[in-house]
Amino acid sequence: MLKGLEIRKNNLEGKLKSILKEIEEKKDTGINFKEMGIDHLFVDESHKYKNLTFTTRHNRVAGLGNTEGSQKALNMLFAVRELQTRFNSDLCVTFLSGTPISNSLTEMYLLFKYLRPKEMERQHIENFDGWAAVFARKTTDFEFSVTNEIIAKERFRHFIKVPELALFYNEITDYKTAKHINLDKPELSETLVNIKPTPEQSEFIKNLMQFAKTGNGELIGRGRLTPEEDKGRMLIATNYAKNVGGYAIDQRVEV
Repeated sequence: MLKGLEIRKNNLEGKLKSILKEIEEKKDTGINFKEMGIDHLFVDESHKYKNLTFTTRHNRVAGLGNTEGSQKALNMLFAVRELQTRFNSDLCVTFLSGTPISNSLTEMYLLFKYLRPKEMERQHIENFDGWAAVFARKTTDFEFSVTNEIIAKERFRHFIKVPELALFYNEITDYKTAKHINLDKPELSETLVNIKPTPEQSEFIKNLMQFAKTGNGELIGRGRLTPEEDKGRMLIATNYAKNVGGYAIDQRVEV
């Protein structure tokens, strides 16, 4: 474990040196951010900056996103940290978004990383692994791979200590819904129309199910599969099923 930590430390130091070098080489010759007199940032559509770099030892856990992050998000973090350091506070920035958390619980951690660095440091959860150990639970599920093999997948699927996490989140969050702002919008009228498959579609679906089991491409008019194609048999079947289900103008499209 110690060896792994040393490797991570060396990698992060190398990455930091590379970033600092790029910053030095790309400096503007005019006025810089520190000299602009900005004391607060209002960031609209802030979810566009959630692809922020972070480190973790859970490098085999699915669904954590890109740990490398984007340069745009890193630039935002530098600007936010500059103001927070100047005023010695976790304030100085307001994020506005309709989808602050949409894909994974990593996004909630990154919100705290932006907006509550001092409090996270006080609670010793300033890195992702420390935060996840307190507020997230990892589970292992068995799934089919693209080659139709059963593999184990680890994911952070559940929040734990939800009351404490909700209280922590509410410290930095205010939300408004359409009800709060009396948004005038028409009533939604929905009609569910169930269209039965045509006889041709029903027959093709039966053949497609047999193809998925046997790999016999002749059942769907594709011809014999190569060994490489057979490894991705389920992907081929999924593509055909989408066409039959109405995603294509004609089920023969891309068939």
